[in-house]
Amino acid sequence: MMPRERENLIEADQLSAPMDFAMIVNATDNFSQEIGHGGFGYVYKGVLASGEEIAVKKLSQLSKQGLDEFRTEVRSISRLRHLNIVRLYGWSVYKEEKLLIYEYLVNGSLERHLFGGGELNWETRFHIIKGVAQGLAYIEEGGYDLILHRDLKPDNILLDRYMTPKISDFGLARMCARSEKEVFTQHTAGTHGYVSPESLLHGIFSSASDVFSFGVIVLEIVNGKRNRSFSSSIGYLLGYAWNKYNEGNWSEIIDEKIRQDCVESWQVLRCIEVGLLCSQYFARDRPKISLVVAQLQQETIEIQKPKRPAFYPIDHEGKSGIPSSSNFKGESSTSTSCTVNGYTFSEIDAR
Repeated sequence: MMPRERENLIEADQLSAPMDFAMIVNATDNFSQEIGHGGFGYVYKGVLASGEEIAVKKLSQLSKQGLDEFRTEVRSISRLRHLNIVRLYGWSVYKEEKLLIYEYLVNGSLERHLFGGGELNWETRFHIIKGVAQGLAYIEEGGYDLILHRDLKPDNILLDRYMTPKISDFGLARMCARSEKEVFTQHTAGTHGYVSPESLLHGIFSSASDVFSFGVIVLEIVNGKRNRSFSSSIGYLLGYAWNKYNEGNWSEIIDEKIRQDCVESWQVLRCIEVGLLCSQYFARDRPKISLVVAQLQQETIEIQKPKRPAFYPIDHEGKSGIPSSSNFKGESSTSTSCTVNGYTFSEIDAR
């Protein structure tokens, strides 16, 4: 890469603090402690001279998409300062090397705790749900620009020593003026099971698309199983939760490991209703995330009865109800990711 190209990597007025490359090499002991890897490169743990622990994402020199992720991540997350958003300390570029330096979060990802055999009581789960809602409200309603995350999932929710959640991995994010409301793209970013119908079928992204992903995550936290791998004749977790809720048997949605301890709590039913409301098929029916934050904090706030969610039932031949790719508008693609110790990389694969 020529010097001029490095200068133009990202606009100067959108940068977080540049950090000395040699200092990061020293902090990571020459990138010796790998804690994660994926399609865009590797993540290493480091310790600054001050004693503060850091996580360093080292992007692959061969990945064009890694360069795009680097630009996107710095442009979006460097502007954000919130308890529930992972902190980007800075960046570094040296020759072909591109580094992103984050706060280190000792408890890794929600994915690991929720689906990896960990034990999460209801109090912790509810704390995580509220925190993610507050972080999402901040990035979508709290700033000058609208930021669409586009890949919200348990893998991309990291937990600090107090199990406070922090939204991470803004590599697929889109920034736009609030007047735009929606973003159209030929590439459907995101991860199977968390992508909204309008994004999957038509390449339309909005704040309601992230709300959909949040709704899926809420139901996964309550139930303890992944939406896309849920074992049921209904198909996905969304369908199972919808049927149980409509039958009045909502307590059966709760993870068996915590059901007895929390079934009497108003918070559980509220979270189930919020999860179903946020995952409704039509974007216009989903609540604003700011309203969701209020509904999770106060029992007295009225909540609507959810409509049918966007789940895809399995027919008698075992086929999904998702329309085929021939019905998509434009070129479709999905994102895959690789995770180790909670640090993930999203990667788009065209179909």
